Amino acid sequence: MGISLRTTLYGTHFFAQDARIQAIRHQLVPSIGFTYTPDFSSERFGYWQRVRVNEAGKIEKRSRFDKFVYGAPGNRASARVDISLKNTLEMKIKRKKDPSDAAKKVPILEGFDFSTSYDFLADSFHLSDIQFNARTHLLDKLINLQWNATFDPYLYKLISKTYDPNGRLEIRQQKVDEFAWNHGQGLGQVKKASLGVAVDLNSQSKKLGLGKDSPSRLENQEELARVKNDPEHYVDFKIPWRLGLNYTWEYTKEGFNPQDVNQTISFNGELNLTEKWKVSFSSAYDIKKKDLVGTSTRIELHRDLHCWEMYLSWRPIGALRSYEFYVRPKAFILRDLKYEKISRNKSISSLE
Repeated sequence: MGISLRTTLYGTHFFAQDARIQAIRHQLVPSIGFTYTPDFSSERFGYWQRVRVNEAGKIEKRSRFDKFVYGAPGNRASARVDISLKNTLEMKIKRKKDPSDAAKKVPILEGFDFSTSYDFLADSFHLSDIQFNARTHLLDKLINLQWNATFDPYLYKLISKTYDPNGRLEIRQQKVDEFAWNHGQGLGQVKKASLGVAVDLNSQSKKLGLGKDSPSRLENQEELARVKNDPEHYVDFKIPWRLGLNYTWEYTKEGFNPQDVNQTISFNGELNLTEKWKVSFSSAYDIKKKDLVGTSTRIELHRDLHCWEMYLSWRPIGALRSYEFYVRPKAFILRDLKYEKISRNKSISSLE
């Protein structure tokens, strides 16, 4: 049983009439919801039962519907309040070429969101992690920025800090049911955080917009169906070249354990060799390991054969070293009518 309430609030600041920036608007969407779930492990429901799980006579409480298609009912009661707060910030500016035209909307923050929940019936740690998410675009959607952070609102108590014979640090700690802000530690410890910066360039970005699935490039229903049915292998020969660059920074830390930071630079692109030939590539570089990521490194070759298509994919490094080659009709209903040859890494094939 649940109930929720959501509304939208707006705040606008107007500038002078002759100013380039005409207005800045802040949109705020707060929401709150309450959900109650009974304890379905109670005997009156008959969903859970106590069974012996081994010859030693160990007894456990298990659901009669465990591993069923639709899952199993919960084994504890819950009375949870969910809270979220979504923000967007945008401005209106006059166009440089023709100020008489309608003002242009420019996003400053496409999203800055907060969410958490509180379970009144939990045995302990009633408040869940506090989530923050932010995203926006820069330079007319040329650069995409995303930021995420998870705060653990509870304290950690250090029990011991030792080193094993190999010199590895061993931490023994305990999570304490006390809020961090009651001890002057703000919202708590940053448990997880990530930052992503993506740039997508192509020869027709100004005309058609960025992104591989731009609707303006899909000229007919047949081409649209090809994208929908097989998006991974769809090739757009109308774009002479495209290059995508991504930088990802990830941070994790739990209590007194050492922090773990990973950074990855990935790139992908495609180039038309001729009107009917296209080569595409993708890879990633792990800054921490100072090596290419084998699972992300791939080179592909595409050939448009009018009603047919030819495809060659090669993974040159890593545990998934392999190649795939096929010639098949473009029509989705005839996809089984094809010539295909696949070669996998021998170590992988032996495991399968």
